[in-house]
Amino acid sequence: MDTIRVNGDGEIRRTGPIAQWGYECDFQVCWKYQGSQDFLLTPIPVPINLVVAQGATEVSPGVIDIPAAGTGVVFQVRASPVSLKGMDVPVRLISWAWTPKAGGDHQTIDNCTGRQTIQCSMTFYEAGMLIAKAAVNGVEQSDTVRVRAKRVLVTPATHQMRYTQGWWQTGPPRKFVCNQPSKQTLSVSVLDENDVPINFASVALRLFPAEGTAGHLHTGGKPPGSLDSVNTVTIKIVSTGSTGAITVPYVAPKISGTVTIKGTNSNALTGVDTVSIGVLGLTRLEPGPHYVLVGEIEGQHIDNHWVTDGHKARLMRLADWFASWWKPAVFNDSSLPQGGFYDVEPGTVWDQPHATHSDGEATDFGIKDLVTGQKMPRGVYRVVELTWQAWGGKVNDESDTKSPHLHLGQRAACH
Repeated sequence: MDTIRVNGDGEIRRTGPIAQWGYECDFQVCWKYQGSQDFLLTPIPVPINLVVAQGATEVSPGVIDIPAAGTGVVFQVRASPVSLKGMDVPVRLISWAWTPKAGGDHQTIDNCTGRQTIQCSMTFYEAGMLIAKAAVNGVEQSDTVRVRAKRVLVTPATHQMRYTQGWWQTGPPRKFVCNQPSKQTLSVSVLDENDVPINFASVALRLFPAEGTAGHLHTGGKPPGSLDSVNTVTIKIVSTGSTGAITVPYVAPKISGTVTIKGTNSNALTGVDTVSIGVLGLTRLEPGPHYVLVGEIEGQHIDNHWVTDGHKARLMRLADWFASWWKPAVFNDSSLPQGGFYDVEPGTVWDQPHATHSDGEATDFGIKDLVTGQKMPRGVYRVVELTWQAWGGKVNDESDTKSPHLHLGQRAACH
């Protein structure tokens, strides 16, 4: 629209790309003015029209079924009508926006978002909505195309959960000392093209761990958790039943990291979601003047000193005190970045020992000289043990192991 202020006596005519024609006001003067006035010119309203130019056919206005995998669909923003008085109606693209729905195993190839052209293309691997915003004959407006498809939905009750705690005495006999599963539920359904749940649809669920993450550089066989509350089940076939939805248990692994959950049905898009396993809020213990950090193993775990703020403060206090009368403290393994089982020994991949180094509340205090390899006098590390206990901590004396140390904790290991 445009505004003009006039003063005096006269008439106003429209000029520009769509000039005023004589017949518009029965060949009379359209606008006369007398005195001081403001005149507002409003453009002729012309609706926007987002059309599918190639690759798919609208099943109803603004709706297409998802085409075959890999098929590109071309969209174009037009005016409706495209011309007035024999002149093209101006169209200026403002933005494209693609909003996917849940479900779909691949990432849609989006060649529209961010472009400033009235034509673009998409390759769809999921259902969703494409929105085009444009100024048509000077008026900003938008139009949409909905991409529909049958799709599997797999929805965790929460996307962040704690690892399962579980370790045992090696025996004989081997028995659990701590067994605290971390559980939640997954909601599973199959929706038709109109987002209505399909009854008695079969869905194959499968778990995929993210290898090489959460501080574990070694790969192969990483546990993804279980789709059963009792047994370890990583593949499970379920039916959506008479309600069109089913709830499936999920038990987190002892190892932290991301787990991807996929649900497949032969007639629908694959459903995909993820769960992050671990503890939040741990901070890295950085090098300091009164202690030395050790324990990194190349190719396995090199980021092994993550702690809670409270545990960090106690370690700093211990290091300052110990260095004031003996030597800088030696801090071996604490926890990995997201906590969880810290498998440290060759041959114990994804298993204990170091099961209690899971939550940033424990650190091994080295009692062997890093230069000479000799253990410090028992009287020295005994004082450390008693001091840590006096400060409210818990100590496990592991001075007779091949890597002599005191295990300094904050609370009961199983909690």
